[in-house]
Amino acid sequence: MTDPRGSHNAGLRLVAVGPYDADEALHVRRMRVVRAAAALGVVFALGTLGFYLITHEGYSLLECLYMTVITVSTVGFREVIPPRESETLIVFTIFLTMFGVGTGLYFFTALASMVVENDLPHRFWRRRMEKKIQSLKDHIIVVGVGSSGGHVVRELFHAGSPFLVVEQEPARVAVLTSELHLDFPFVVGDALEDGTLLSAGIETARGLVATLHEDRDNLYLCLSARQLNPQLRLVAKAEDRSSFEKFEKIGVNAVVSPSVMGGRHLASEMLRPDVASFVDGLLRVTESAPALSELSVVEGAAAAGNSLAEADLRSRTNCLILGIREHHDSFYTYNPGPEVRLKPGSSVIALGDPVALESLRNLLRPGS
Repeated sequence: MTDPRGSHNAGLRLVAVGPYDADEALHVRRMRVVRAAAALGVVFALGTLGFYLITHEGYSLLECLYMTVITVSTVGFREVIPPRESETLIVFTIFLTMFGVGTGLYFFTALASMVVENDLPHRFWRRRMEKKIQSLKDHIIVVGVGSSGGHVVRELFHAGSPFLVVEQEPARVAVLTSELHLDFPFVVGDALEDGTLLSAGIETARGLVATLHEDRDNLYLCLSARQLNPQLRLVAKAEDRSSFEKFEKIGVNAVVSPSVMGGRHLASEMLRPDVASFVDGLLRVTESAPALSELSVVEGAAAAGNSLAEADLRSRTNCLILGIREHHDSFYTYNPGPEVRLKPGSSVIALGDPVALESLRNLLRPGS
């Protein structure tokens, strides 16, 4: 499947699955059966009326219908109306057999096609999706695509990050795939069951976003996910601030309250509108505009162990380093000075366009 956004979403193309609209396919097959049934009904009606009129009403309509059925079906039962009675009957029976047999075959073929093909394409499509899911690594699992989860999927899509959705309502996924014009991998099931998470590839995932409606469901989901993959980064939605401590105790990396974040943003728009617009612009992922990005300094990278002055990242990548945090620290060093070193395992917050950020990423990882 070709992504119109080009290389910016190259990672997403690797996990995209070919489209399959089961409802549309089923509608097409049903209409084919309806047309075939209508044609067969016309043949039966004309055959019954033809025998009735040609024999000058010498036989009942039921007998004429019976004669039509055995003629069209070619079952070979005893003839109620001998065609040899007149040449007109012989000619009529010949044409009825020619058109009736063809119409009957078309009807039964269409009916069999609806019964058989109704399941086969979905099976093939599902098998392709399962293979794609099994090949996923370092992807992000989004549980629930309601109001919050839908926005998460949109951001991951525009960021070009591979992801997979777990949702109990396929209709919600269909709305999202239609909006994004992309069929992303998804698993239909209850995320609170370990089997569903395992089928979503949680053992090879790098993160999970829990956006279920109830805080207790998100808490249980994160607990199960942590047990299945201790290295997983967990981000959960929580409405009740009193439950934040419970999330932290089970190892959730970040807890977000949509109401709190929304309130802060509303206040910022009122008190600091320009600052709010500026920050929103940096967090919004686009193809060419500058954006904020979080990068890790990997052991063996070209810039690892050097100071900012020695690495000379600004002139080499045209990125602005806004903050650095060592892996054991809780806070970032904002606007770090030239003497600050890029220690392996540190996190770097940088501002730049996608090309500049990619250049910086290459300097912070080995083999580049």
